[in-house]
Amino acid sequence: MKELKTFYVAYPKDKFLKNCLNSLKILANMQQRTEAHITIRGPYKRRLAKNYIEEYSNIISNVKLNIFKVDNFFQYNQNTVFYRCDDNELLRKVWKKFSYNNFNPHITIYDGRDSEWAKKIYDVLRQDFQPFECMIDELTYLEPKRNDSLPFEYLKTKFDYDFFKEYFENDVLAQHCLDFNYLNCNYKERLKCIKKIAGCIYSDEKKYNKTDKILCTEKVEIKSKNFLACSRI
Repeated sequence: MKELKTFYVAYPKDKFLKNCLNSLKILANMQQRTEAHITIRGPYKRRLAKNYIEEYSNIISNVKLNIFKVDNFFQYNQNTVFYRCDDNELLRKVWKKFSYNNFNPHITIYDGRDSEWAKKIYDVLRQDFQPFECMIDELTYLEPKRNDSLPFEYLKTKFDYDFFKEYFENDVLAQHCLDFNYLNCNYKERLKCIKKIAGCIYSDEKKYNKTDKILCTEKVEIKSKNFLACSRI
């Protein structure tokens, strides 16, 4: 059996941003199994001692990172699309990736086999991009996923879809992000959803009500019909 290597990560602390980023990951890859995060340390053969976790967490908890661009690893023959974080002195103190010496904190949105799909995601995320802040939480152990894991470990089975109803009210996006059969085969509509959610992350024109719900003003038309075959762009 292949030895599983473990990593330590930090998750976004803001609920709205966390759900938006997780939505992008699901729409980019329906078989995605990890939540949006920044990998900070690893890989390790075993877990770190509790006192190290507490020490590192005290340094990075509540640190605000500036997400300043959409980037990719296409030049390294990897179909990886991600949000790149700006330099941060506190994060550097904790950063230790043994297989990658350069300081390059980022939030991966897609990392798969489809190069054309990766390029389309990259192009959509770059449209109207505006830098945004991401406050991170404590250092967290990322549970390794086995290659033979069952589909119930997919992120889409754990995601709180009430998020769409809560923040986007009666928007058609909320309806179709619940319809896996519809979106799984329809890449064009998935790109529309990706553009909509990314636009909400970038937008400075968010409306807040008394319960701090955030409503995005941009609307996207999605035809409500079933697709029997994949309609890749």
